[in-house]
Amino acid sequence: MKDYYNSGNSICINQSIYPGIKTTDDLFDVLQYCWTEQTCTERLRTKFSDKNKTAGQCAITSFLVQDIFGGDIYGLDTGRGKHWYNVVDGIIFDLTSAQFGEEAKNLKYDLSFKLNSREDIWNQTGKKERYLLLKENLNRVLPKTISVNNNQFNVLCLLGHGKGGYSYLAVDSSGKKFVVKQIHHEPCSYYSFGDKIQSEINDYEHLKKTGIPIPLMIDVDKKSERILKEFIDGPTIAKLVKLGKMKVEYINQVEEMCRILYASNTNIDYYPTNFVVQDEKLFYIDYECNDYMQEWDFEHWGKQYWI
Repeated sequence: MKDYYNSGNSICINQSIYPGIKTTDDLFDVLQYCWTEQTCTERLRTKFSDKNKTAGQCAITSFLVQDIFGGDIYGLDTGRGKHWYNVVDGIIFDLTSAQFGEEAKNLKYDLSFKLNSREDIWNQTGKKERYLLLKENLNRVLPKTISVNNNQFNVLCLLGHGKGGYSYLAVDSSGKKFVVKQIHHEPCSYYSFGDKIQSEINDYEHLKKTGIPIPLMIDVDKKSERILKEFIDGPTIAKLVKLGKMKVEYINQVEEMCRILYASNTNIDYYPTNFVVQDEKLFYIDYECNDYMQEWDFEHWGKQYWI
């Protein structure tokens, strides 16, 4: 269940103007990378944080929801001003309810105030400018197409966002699937980077020599800082854990990877989103690796997320 009001009734559409966004859950996931302090209303920016990204984002988010899913926008009185939410096909949902914490359960979605026109509130605290910035962020995070060395790919969806980049599922003109990783330069408080694209290449070459199962690196566009990778189709370990479908065989396979990696003084990122199972074979789909340190090995750090 996503952390927003009525997420259990996620709205679904057949076609979207954004690749990979078919449900309100999809949009909520992508917005985690689009909501910023600059899209937050100025008076609430002291409350914005990585743990409270929905703070001050209600109006502009409701506009974006309406762009994609249609429906109407309604407001409710919080005692500190209007809070905006959406109604589509009679279903009420509020993508920014989490900003209220425990008080969210006291919000009254009574449909008593309908917004007739965005123009009525466009100029309040720069809403129009912040809405346009949010759309710009969404277009940046989720492009419709992406190229690698002038070879064009259509983006199907955002697969994930890590410390170093955004990974997209994309297809070429024949419909063959690939992963395109776009390097980003967003700050990371717990990790230091040098030349990210060269580090990816170096890490790939190192892991390739160890022989552990990883996707093939097909092409590198250094100028655009993009990598074209083989697509390994299958569920992530994170998904299998969530569904209660983890098997001891997968633990055995990662421990065999560890045996090989530790012998070469290497750690990888053992977080379960970085592993995919295809035909019962485990693949490490990231390329990140570092010198071995016991505190970050599978047994002392990663395993807790696999069980």
